[in-house]
Amino acid sequence: MAKKEKGRLRVFFAEFEGDDETIQEGLRSIGLAVTKTFQPTTKIVRISESAIDDDPDLDEFEEAFNDDSDILDVPSKKPSKQRSNRKPPVMSIVKDLDLKPDGNPAFCEFIAEKKPKDNQEFIVCAVYYLAHKVGQEGITPNHVYTCFKDASRRTPKDLPQTLRNVASRKGWVDSKKQDDIKITNVGDNYVEHDLPHSGGEES
Repeated sequence: MAKKEKGRLRVFFAEFEGDDETIQEGLRSIGLAVTKTFQPTTKIVRISESAIDDDPDLDEFEEAFNDDSDILDVPSKKPSKQRSNRKPPVMSIVKDLDLKPDGNPAFCEFIAEKKPKDNQEFIVCAVYYLAHKVGQEGITPNHVYTCFKDASRRTPKDLPQTLRNVASRKGWVDSKKQDDIKITNVGDNYVEHDLPHSGGEES
């Protein structure tokens, strides 16, 4: 049976003499002294980086702390309503858009020459053609949509968003104003000098 260690507790009593305010102040002082006596002390210890590197227990702790295999994905309290409820816009053909302008190849012929490999390349070709071959002012997503239909090409689900993606990711077009989409200098150079791709080169 383990031997019990003995301890000692000494309690001091104090006597105060004076008015009520003096006595209350004395009691508060005693209360603070007692609280400090029995309050546990917290120490902050600085550990050098070398000590951490040399301690295998700390390494195991760090690995366990960084292991997120048991962490569950908790959905945000405020899910994005824009993504969940947003419906793709309804596009329409611009009936008076002439894609067979005099003095220039028809749009289908232009596309057959440039051979765009994806929708991003097709869009920059369409905006280029509308700006430089047709001389169209105030190019809108519906103008580009009309080009898709003229070339019998499948249209993106959300064409205005795809246009914004081409603008932000490639810089080929400027779509800040959806009613006045413009071809950029980077887009001009890409259509004129990089299309069609040389043998086997990826976009």
